Amino acid sequence: MKKFSETSVRLQARSGRLCVINKGKVYDVTDFGNKHPGGRELLQEHAGLDVTHVMTSHDYHKHSSAATDILNQYCIGELESESRNNNKIKWNGDLNGNASSDRYDPSMTDLVDMNQPLVDQIPGLGDKYFEWVHKPTDKHIRLFKSDLAEFFTESYWWLVPVYWVPIMCILLHWCVSNLQIKPVVWMESINGGITVTPSDLPVLFVMGILLWTLAEYIIHRWIFHLHPPTSWPSLMKLHFMLHGQHHKAPMDKYRLVFPPVPASILAIMIYSSFAIFWPKAICQGLFAGTIFGYIFYDLTHYYLHHGTPGFGYFKSLKKYHVKHHFHDQQKAIAEHF
Repeated sequence: MKKFSETSVRLQARSGRLCVINKGKVYDVTDFGNKHPGGRELLQEHAGLDVTHVMTSHDYHKHSSAATDILNQYCIGELESESRNNNKIKWNGDLNGNASSDRYDPSMTDLVDMNQPLVDQIPGLGDKYFEWVHKPTDKHIRLFKSDLAEFFTESYWWLVPVYWVPIMCILLHWCVSNLQIKPVVWMESINGGITVTPSDLPVLFVMGILLWTLAEYIIHRWIFHLHPPTSWPSLMKLHFMLHGQHHKAPMDKYRLVFPPVPASILAIMIYSSFAIFWPKAICQGLFAGTIFGYIFYDLTHYYLHHGTPGFGYFKSLKKYHVKHHFHDQQKAIAEHF
């Protein structure tokens, strides 16, 4: 293994490389910089320095076992013996009496072949599936052998507005046109009902946004984060395709926003549920707002993973969402909205 002095590590950092020291080993995390959940600037602040204390102490931030595994992938060498002797930090993982209790279990990496399509391997995980899926990787993953099937599981972030904004505008147009032709009287049997006219469209739109927030919370918390029964391999696969893949590869930029085809299936289901309670024109106005809420949600979600918020609200929101992925996966993003 290549040897480095502390001086050479600092020189690497001055040249622009994001090199750090942890427990006597040297890591070049330059390629990981833009994927780092806390933002690239945090790595830049510690470039050229020993981060053993940062990685093991809860005073800074509790790093998960997966963080240690990801870091190990970027090891490029170790400190020279002289530098080790001059360094007073304990490299056995214990610092000031605080040992990291969340150590990485190497056996988890052997459960599946990450270089092969994952969906067909999921049932073989059995009761270890939920633990495995919440051990993140920073690598790109593949779901299916078929290139066509794989195509429909990925999406660029800009496809969300390109695909959904026209649909939202069409729904708004239909809503106004239908209400102009004939205003809708909703719940007519109760005190004469409520008359809905084109001027009520803003109210319907805002209600649709609120309905999206409620729907996202319910779907995310009680469907996406269910423990699929191991006796139902098809449910395990479905869970992984719908949401498990995102928790396994949270830094994969092609698996952050909902691809248009599966999103359309979900949209039809939501619209159909609206149609049970409201007339067509009202459904159109409500669903336009729901689509807007979804667009804002999904683009914000992408930004939280790959952006670097510089001001209060979004910075705290990113911190909260990082906890969702790496510490408390049962909390949904909509809770903080």
